Amino acid sequence: MNNQLILKENEIKQLQNSKNEKLEELNEIRILTEKDWTRFKSLFDKVHPQFFRKLNANSLNFTKGEKRLLALTRLDMENPQIADALGISSESVSKSRFRLKKKLEEHAFNSVEELAYSF
Repeated sequence: MNNQLILKENEIKQLQNSKNEKLEELNEIRILTEKDWTRFKSLFDKVHPQFFRKLNANSLNFTKGEKRLLALTRLDMENPQIADALGISSESVSKSRFRLKKKLEEHAFNSVEELAYSF
């Protein structure tokens, strides 16, 4: 029984280490091409399973840019980090966040962060 407990603890540690490695990789990724986006989504799904499936099932019909913004927000990135990841200016991120927030207000969400963490 004690050996099984030790094996489970080691398994949990390995899974946590793997998740941390994927989070670090996600924080370093640049999404400039369709190939980059596909790679990002694949890694993101390993850390936050079902996020994109739930996002796509939502009735708000998010654009690809909005999905990217929500995913990066879910990773706790600030505007400058999001801008760097997407290869755009911080001002563009602010404008995108503002437009998305306006869209969300019609559906009872108070912020982009609230929505990003609801999936």
